[in-house]
Amino acid sequence: MKIVISNDDSIIATGLKELAKIASKYADVILVAPDRPRSAQSHAVTLTEPLRLFKVNGDIFKDIGVATYQCSGTPADCVKIAIQELLHGEKPDFVLSGINHGSNAATNVIYSGTMAAAVEGALAGVPSIGFSVTDHSYQVDFSKGNGLEFVEKILVTAIENKEKIIAENNNRPFCWNVNFPNVPDIKGIKAVGQSNNEVWRDFIVKREDFFGVPYYWIAGDLLDKDSTENTDLNALAQNYATIVPVLINWTAYEQLPLLTKIFE
Repeated sequence: MKIVISNDDSIIATGLKELAKIASKYADVILVAPDRPRSAQSHAVTLTEPLRLFKVNGDIFKDIGVATYQCSGTPADCVKIAIQELLHGEKPDFVLSGINHGSNAATNVIYSGTMAAAVEGALAGVPSIGFSVTDHSYQVDFSKGNGLEFVEKILVTAIENKEKIIAENNNRPFCWNVNFPNVPDIKGIKAVGQSNNEVWRDFIVKREDFFGVPYYWIAGDLLDKDSTENTDLNALAQNYATIVPVLINWTAYEQLPLLTKIFE
């Protein structure tokens, strides 16, 4: 079995190495990650400049024994180049992304480069899973929680039930958004829906460089967390790991009858 792994936190992220360790127990792993942090890149792909791909020959992943590459592009670029160049167009059995440092629950999934890598896998016809821990530390200590046990459990379950899940998904590859808190007492795994009411207040931080030329940082505050039952934010708050099945088709079908009527 072959598994492609990527992320958006770059080749040196702790979560990437932990995911590669787990996946390498069950498959040959081809790891292609960005050469620098690419958080919040969403599904951007590089079209106006060339991509650089280098095999990592250092000791970052020496103890795991996986084929490791760093790419100058985005997470979606990494998955594309892994499948088309390194696998010569052959589909892997799974595409995994993460483990992201920070939550990708609720509306964060829209901005997430981690989930974009997983979605890119699904677009290529490959079952895909994005993993995220709600701890934002870039060097998160996974030994403080039992999240890695649940990452492995979810991956093994996906492997064992792959054909059944695809059949239930109208013979289409599935894409899961998995989040878990970094705590020692994760209660279990819940399949839930995405929270919709997480609201960010965006603001711009304006500064000047040494020459007096202004530059800007995009920032924001989280104003509201949706506590609706059977959603990812609610389950995470109760120390559950969450799985949200992600749709590639964004069509709001419930609006079609009204639009059809008013545009007749």
